Amino acid sequence: MALFLTDILGNSFQGVQGLQGLGGLFAGQGATGSQGTQGTQGRQGVQGRQGVQGRQGTQGIQGTQGPQGPQGPQGPQGPQGLQGTQGLQGTIGTFQWTPILNDKMSMINGHTFKKTSGTSSADGSIYSAEGYERAYVSAKIPQTNGGISIGLNSDPSTDSDYTSIDYCWRLASDASITIYENGTIIDSYGLYTSGTYVSIVYDGAFVKYYINNVLQRSVQRSPSSLLHLDTSFTVVGTQIEDVAFGAIGRGDQGLQGSLNNFQGTQGNQGLQGSLNNFQGTQGLQGTQGLQGTQGLQGLQGLSNQGVQGPLSNFQGLQGAQGLQGTQGLAGSDDVSLVLLSMIF
Repeated sequence: MALFLTDILGNSFQGVQGLQGLGGLFAGQGATGSQGTQGTQGRQGVQGRQGVQGRQGTQGIQGTQGPQGPQGPQGPQGPQGLQGTQGLQGTIGTFQWTPILNDKMSMINGHTFKKTSGTSSADGSIYSAEGYERAYVSAKIPQTNGGISIGLNSDPSTDSDYTSIDYCWRLASDASITIYENGTIIDSYGLYTSGTYVSIVYDGAFVKYYINNVLQRSVQRSPSSLLHLDTSFTVVGTQIEDVAFGAIGRGDQGLQGSLNNFQGTQGNQGLQGSLNNFQGTQGLQGTQGLQGTQGLQGLQGLSNQGVQGPLSNFQGLQGAQGLQGTQGLAGSDDVSLVLLSMIF
């Protein structure tokens, strides 16, 4: 508080400030307040963004081939394949029989015979030295004025006339074609043309007559005497070609000749054998297949980082401010008080 004095002239002036009171002089700073309680744990931070996908690794080396597995069961039989194309005609084979010709006949080659002399009567003939219990004969007629007979006969050396042949085709000079059996006409079968094939087959039970591989007649016959090839020629200059003769089902098979598409009769079907589930031998193992291409890499999974724990050195809330110390006593203008303050 200001002290105003008056001099002897009556003028007022402000005196010097008094010393600070003892209380204010010695009053210190208040004691520090106790530490506040720790604050609550902060909230978990938001999850970070997923990282970019890493580059694809290099392909590993191929492993060694594993052992071969056991053979699987045999699969069902597949359907029958399509029939293949007919093969080329083979060359004419060598003789399977021995031809015996009279003086009116000539052999052009191993399968062609021609009447070269004589009269217009049945005086030309060829026959086989061999006879068979089961036999066949076939030939091609290259002209239509034949006067030719060909067939199977048990006594071919008897004469050269067709009426003595047991089973024969008669190809007349008027192009008619008939069957004769031991001189008896059986039936007429129309006209033949140049290139017509005729054949007779005895299979041990039936004598069968064919024109161009088509069956015309079948007659029963019991096995008895052997059958030979036998012929009779009337017209000079006529001939037969592709002559074939042989045994059926007996004896060694001769070399295959050319029958010019002559098809023999089909034999009886045999009994089916029992396979008793016989499995064929295992085929060779196929080559190993090519290795497949590597699949695409899957997407990268989310990070497995756990929740962030409590913050280290987390600073708690600031404690409350300590109480303010009491204010010192007010100073006095009394000289004694000044001196007292100086002493202390």
